[in-house]
Amino acid sequence: MNGDGILCSMGENILITGGSGFIGYHLNRVLDSSKIINLDLITPKFKTDAKYLWGDVCNTSDVLKASAGCNAIIHLFQCLKVNPLPVLYFIDLCRVNIEGPLFKN
Repeated sequence: MNGDGILCSMGENILITGGSGFIGYHLNRVLDSSKIINLDLITPKFKTDAKYLWGDVCNTSDVLKASAGCNAIIHLFQCLKVNPLPVLYFIDLCRVNIEGPLFKN
């Protein structure tokens, strides 16, 4: 793919949660990054035209602010904490991927 804004060619604005990670970087290269908002707790290590917003996917006000005017949301946000007990890591994953405001009615 050549980065010609394949999914954003019709003026779609897209929010990418966790857009600072490896997959987010590649999505920014493929999509028209001038129409992307990256919501993440980590500052991106790559340069694009995407707008970066620091925020937590489990904080409703962060998600509402970031998603204003967006036509789609791509959820890539994940926990990267290293917990000594696997069950604690599982709890963090559930908090982000199931209880986060993106999945609440």
